[in-house]
Amino acid sequence: MTEPVSDDRLDRATDPEYAAVCPLAVIALVVGVLGGAAFLAAPLVAVPAVAIGLALAARRKIRKSQGVLVGRKLAVAGLVLGIATAAAGGGYHLLLWQGKQQTLEDLETQAIETLDEILAGRYETVFEKLPDDSLQRKLGLDAFRQGISGLLDGAGGLVGRDLMSLQILPFESGGLVAPADMRVNLERRILEVTLWFRQEEDGHWRLAGVGGQETVESIAKYGDEGVPPGVPAPYQRGHGHDHHH
Repeated sequence: MTEPVSDDRLDRATDPEYAAVCPLAVIALVVGVLGGAAFLAAPLVAVPAVAIGLALAARRKIRKSQGVLVGRKLAVAGLVLGIATAAAGGGYHLLLWQGKQQTLEDLETQAIETLDEILAGRYETVFEKLPDDSLQRKLGLDAFRQGISGLLDGAGGLVGRDLMSLQILPFESGGLVAPADMRVNLERRILEVTLWFRQEEDGHWRLAGVGGQETVESIAKYGDEGVPPGVPAPYQRGHGHDHHH
C-alpha cells in the first residue's frame, strides 16, 4: 500500500491534483456576483470594477504559480461578470442622468417662456396653465393678476433675467415638483420670482404656481415703500437635485 505524500515533500507543480485554489479567483467571482448592486446607485459601479481588478490579478498570480495555484475559470467568470455588470450598470445610470438633464433643460425653457409671458402682462395665459386643484387657480384670475401685477407696476422695463437655480423635489403628498428661481432686474426694481412646476401622472411637467417678492437689495437701492410683500409660494421646499446657473 502506497503511503500518502507528506506536505513537506509535496510538489504541487508536478501533482496538480493537490494544487490550491487561488483565493483571489474565488473573491473575484464573489465580488463579480455582487456587481449587480451597480444598478442600485451610481457609486456602486465601483463594485464590478473591483471584481475586474481582482480577476486580472488572480489570473496573473495563477499563471506565475506554474501549476501550484488553480482557479483560472473562477477568475475568468469573475472577470466576465465584472465587465458585464460594470457596462450594464454604467449605461443604466448614464441614461438616467441624460434623462434628468433633458428634463431640467425642458423645465428651464418652460420657466423662461412663462416668465416672459408674465412680464408681458399676459396673466390670463399664465393663469390658464395652472391645474384646477392649485390654490392660485381656486382663488381666481383677479387675485392672481393683482398679486403679480403689484410687483411689476411702476418697476419699469426689463433689464435682464437669470435662472438662479432649478430643482426637482419630492412633494409632500407624493410625486415631484420643480421650483425655478429667477432673478428679474427691472429698471426700478429687482425681483425674485419662483415658478413651480409639477409632474403629472403621464410624466409631463406643468406649471403649478407662481411666487415672487422684491429682493432686500432692491428695497435698499430703490426704497419702494408701496410695493406689496409679494406672492406667497404655493409649495414648501425640501431636498432635491439642483441645476444652478
